Amino acid sequence: MDALDPRLVAEVKEFEGFAPVAKWDYRQWTNGYGTRAHYPHEPITRPVAEQRLDVELQAAMASVESFAPSAPQGVKLGLADLTYNAGSGWQHEGLGQAVKQGDWAAAKQHLLEYDRAGGRVNSGLESRRKTEASWFDV
Repeated sequence: MDALDPRLVAEVKEFEGFAPVAKWDYRQWTNGYGTRAHYPHEPITRPVAEQRLDVELQAAMASVESFAPSAPQGVKLGLADLTYNAGSGWQHEGLGQAVKQGDWAAAKQHLLEYDRAGGRVNSGLESRRKTEASWFDV
């Protein structure tokens, strides 16, 4: 597998923070850098967290590469973080349509809509989406 872009890894770590013990995170138990825990309250070391993060980010990046192989690198990074954070459902929504059409301005606007958890705007997600959208410009 290709090495992940260090900017993506660093931003995900910043967004997620490090949780040494699994905690409930909206729909699942997560630990480490936001990866799914194997069981509630599971402890994790930083080396194991790094491995899980790498595996999950590689999968997210592969999903984006498969869906939008010709997208600019910044767009791929933003979409990989979204996929890591929220899954690949965006590929079947307006964001996915804009990406398929290569309409990066529209895709950027659609990306900003993924700022809710439980139907409410979440300031952390809002900030994360703005950061991802800024990558579309580079």
